[in-house]
Amino acid sequence: MMRTGRIRVVRHLGWVAAFLFLPAVLFAGPYEEAGIENTDPGIIAWASGHTNLIRGPMNIANPGLGNVTFGTPGNAVGAPECNHLDVVSLGDGGEITMTFNPPITNGPGADFAVYENGFPSGGLLYAELAFVDVSTDGQTFVPFPSVSLTPDPVVGDNILDPTDVHNLAGKHPGGNLYPCQGTPFDLSDLAGDPLVTGGQVDLDRIRYVRVVDVIGNGSTFDDDNPPHPVYDPYPTEWPQGGFDLQAIGVIHQLEAQECFIATAAFGSPFATKIDLLRSFRDAYLMKTSVGRKAVEFYYRNAKPWAAWIAKHEPLRAVTRILLAPVIGLIWLLLGMP
Repeated sequence: MMRTGRIRVVRHLGWVAAFLFLPAVLFAGPYEEAGIENTDPGIIAWASGHTNLIRGPMNIANPGLGNVTFGTPGNAVGAPECNHLDVVSLGDGGEITMTFNPPITNGPGADFAVYENGFPSGGLLYAELAFVDVSTDGQTFVPFPSVSLTPDPVVGDNILDPTDVHNLAGKHPGGNLYPCQGTPFDLSDLAGDPLVTGGQVDLDRIRYVRVVDVIGNGSTFDDDNPPHPVYDPYPTEWPQGGFDLQAIGVIHQLEAQECFIATAAFGSPFATKIDLLRSFRDAYLMKTSVGRKAVEFYYRNAKPWAAWIAKHEPLRAVTRILLAPVIGLIWLLLGMP
């Protein structure tokens, strides 16, 4: 579903050579954060899966052209090839949600980076932009507070100053460049959001990152106060239109210590049965004050119990037997296939 109040549009191909010969320009905007190269040793993982791809039209003002069709969601799983063909195109206002197992966690500085195939021109960029939201359970999402200071429409294949843009994916070059650069996102920017302070979204356990194409004709707005219209190249009437997602790299990842007792019983901290228990925790327990207190009590006290269980195979077997009916009930409750 496209977000209310945010709509979007985009694309590129043959202008790369021409852009590379344009003169360098001075950056004018305040947002000069560096991109994160795909070869950066700080990247420890990549998106492990995807869900909820919604293709947008090639031109939202001319729906008769149809939706974009280029690429598949699998192109955005794993590391990027830094090639403009290794993407999934979203179209105007389209979106995709990438999944992470283990989840992303909130650490110092940037926690993940989003890679798009933008093309550089001196200090400017042919940049197709996207809003970015995160979620623990795949249902409740928190948007990164975006800012766009681009003053005028970016017509057709024109370029923009990426330092006018903040917390919008796609502001760093990634098209046919190796190494390519991703736009960094810091989960700490969301710490004051009511959905975070209320416990619906846990910044230490982000399993879903949603990328939503910006319709660059000014019909979508940033999150500043007062809001600004967001501009990027428009119109771009191609099957490879809109934001072109290459990959999402993980910088801070939750360590394997979530379900201590179940991990001791089943072995791998990311086994299917343990994922089911986590899903129950996120979908039910974390949404009530009593459930959150129970989870907090568990994390304060379960680790020594789990260590004791892990050292004794008979106890591991008994624990698996005791957990079996619980897991079965959760499986039915969640309606798992």
